[in-house]
Amino acid sequence: MHEAYREGLSTKSFSIESDKPIDFLSDALYSWLLMGEPIELPRMALKYLRYPILVIVMLLCSFIIYRSLNTFSSTDPDSARYLLSSLVQSEAAIIAVVVSLSLVAAQLAASSYSARIMDIFRKYPSFWIIILVYIGAMIQGLRTLKLIEAQTRNTPTLEGEILFSYYFGILAFLALIPYIWNLLGLLRPSAVIDTISERITREVIWSFIISKKEEEDPVQPLIDIIRRSLDNHDYENVKNGLNAIVDRAVFVFEKNNLTEHEGSFISKYYVDHLTRFGKLAMNKQDEDSSAYLVNCMGKIGMLGANNGISPLVAHIINDINRIGDISVKHDLYSVSFETIYSLRNCGLEASKMKRHDHAITTIKYIEIIGKHALIKPTNITFTAIISIEDFTKSDKGVPIDIVNQAKSSMRSLKQLAETKAKEMPSNKNLKDIIDYFREKKIVV
Repeated sequence: MHEAYREGLSTKSFSIESDKPIDFLSDALYSWLLMGEPIELPRMALKYLRYPILVIVMLLCSFIIYRSLNTFSSTDPDSARYLLSSLVQSEAAIIAVVVSLSLVAAQLAASSYSARIMDIFRKYPSFWIIILVYIGAMIQGLRTLKLIEAQTRNTPTLEGEILFSYYFGILAFLALIPYIWNLLGLLRPSAVIDTISERITREVIWSFIISKKEEEDPVQPLIDIIRRSLDNHDYENVKNGLNAIVDRAVFVFEKNNLTEHEGSFISKYYVDHLTRFGKLAMNKQDEDSSAYLVNCMGKIGMLGANNGISPLVAHIINDINRIGDISVKHDLYSVSFETIYSLRNCGLEASKMKRHDHAITTIKYIEIIGKHALIKPTNITFTAIISIEDFTKSDKGVPIDIVNQAKSSMRSLKQLAETKAKEMPSNKNLKDIIDYFREKKIVV
């Protein structure tokens, strides 16, 4: 049974890997040829190239249709007048419907997640492109109608204007296909989260810290979506939002050379947002979301330890400990387990980076959680002891002062368990703890 606990604990170790540049002529091609995986362009390249590619494709398709229409020798002015008049009217009706539906979609998204989402639609390039295309098509159609009325017979110049108006109308109709496709994609919650998270950069965060303007807070829109998803019991969006925050934390703290001053303020800013959401999830007794939040905070703490960002680690382990204390009091046991795992991982990473103070603090926090949960009908205290024991192993390269603190905490937990066992001789968890120390012959 004891080995099963340790095996379960070992699976809870996390790693933060930095993104490496892709060599398309070697790694990606090798992966595609041997494993059948597609070669993908970098995300940012796709973001900036998709609109030029769409424009080129639309122009080519429209030109092909235009060339097929241009095979006719001439166009009757009266027929062209009626056709252009109908074309302009249909374009006006279509763009009115498209704008109305787009605004309704934006309003629904804003009411479902956050009012800040309206900024995404306001800056959505496809929306303004489709409007400009239809305005241009209507202006060209009206201009051609005016030329037809001014000329009594067809001329090569008039013929070209008529065909160009047809061409512009075809382009406008075809442009609806990619626009609707992009709009439907943008309405996906994951797409909204990805779009919002792209604004989370060091420059934007630092600008907000200085200005203190709420509308400039880059993380708050994500927190709003996560909170609304929590209210709607939409756990998939909660996880997607938290994962996005972790991913951007990797970008902000690992990809930028932050000064100690910047690291301290940005760390507090980041952790405060996560902690406020954690308190909300705990108040709602949402065990799954709270446990996943602690998991994400643990990953950020390990990131800070790996990159030597001491303020980030300090803020993370303190707030994880607060959440752990609340979880024990409210019997949210999965959150308590996740708290111990996350503190353990942060502490071990800190010890590897020679931050003994953070490692010792995590050991003390794990000890406190273990003591509070000692008489609870779970194995939280047992898990705490196993986690602390990992700090005493020489193969992990743990310094002697950390080992001494770990042994001191284990001795304290053992003594408390023996005292409680005398008061509660039928408590199986207390008996397992005492037996574990005896069987393993652990010297504390």
